[in-house]
Amino acid sequence: MLFRSLAQFILSAVSFHNFKKNNGFTLLELVIVIAILVILSGIIVGTFVIFNQTAGVSKDAELVLETLRLARSQTLASKNETQYGVHFSPTSITLFSGSTYSPAASGNQIFSLHAGDSLSVNLVSGGDDVVFDRLTGATPDAGTTTITVANSAASKSVTIYSTGLIQSSSL
Repeated sequence: MLFRSLAQFILSAVSFHNFKKNNGFTLLELVIVIAILVILSGIIVGTFVIFNQTAGVSKDAELVLETLRLARSQTLASKNETQYGVHFSPTSITLFSGSTYSPAASGNQIFSLHAGDSLSVNLVSGGDDVVFDRLTGATPDAGTTTITVANSAASKSVTIYSTGLIQSSSL
């Protein structure tokens, strides 16, 4: 009934013809209602996709931020009497123990980014690893990591300072 009233209102507003009281829907009424539903569905789906991409980038930036903070915290606590660091690859990050990253180490904790997200690294050292000093929590591997979504303007950066401070930028 709502769709019929909506269709009748639209048709009368553009004055295609005068309506008569009848018990059925005309083909034109059905086409107009379906067109309106398709337009609304397109708007809703498009908005959802953009929201999903933005949320994925934010969650990945939070993952990078928290993993770096965990590595620094474990280093300062001298957990297992060693240093900790984070290795960056385009689709994942790895928390590792020791002064250098070894892909075959059994203690590595690998965290994958959301599908479609990619990570780029720009460190002073030129590498892909951030390792923290045991006594100070500082790092010679200062720089930024940026998480982006393919075919989208959504991106977020995490900055690592030489003092060991880690900070995330806003979208």
